[in-house]
Amino acid sequence: MTAPKKPQTVNLGALSELGEFYLKSNELPEERQSRLKREEAEAAHKLRMQEADESHKRQLALIVHGFALCFLLAAFVAGICVLFTADAKSGLPEKAMAMVGGIALVLASYVAGSKSK
Repeated sequence: MTAPKKPQTVNLGALSELGEFYLKSNELPEERQSRLKREEAEAAHKLRMQEADESHKRQLALIVHGFALCFLLAAFVAGICVLFTADAKSGLPEKAMAMVGGIALVLASYVAGSKSK
């Protein structure tokens, strides 16, 4: 096996003593300007699309959360109504109390979970 070659160093500061260097390209200045405009337009379009997607996702999440909370609220109100209007001998108030307690626990855990994000 041969030992790896030691990398050579180039003093870039010494190159400035030789003169000025320019990068040359095969494309014309008009072509370069057109390409840069197109790339800027594509980047702006991509950014707008990402913002629209994020906005749509936030809107969808808000709608789903609102629907779920409305559903839980309806069940909670129904449980409270059953708790106060049903006959105690029927056993419904105990079931309603368990349902109301469960819904309250779900809402409390949801609020606690959303605050931890």
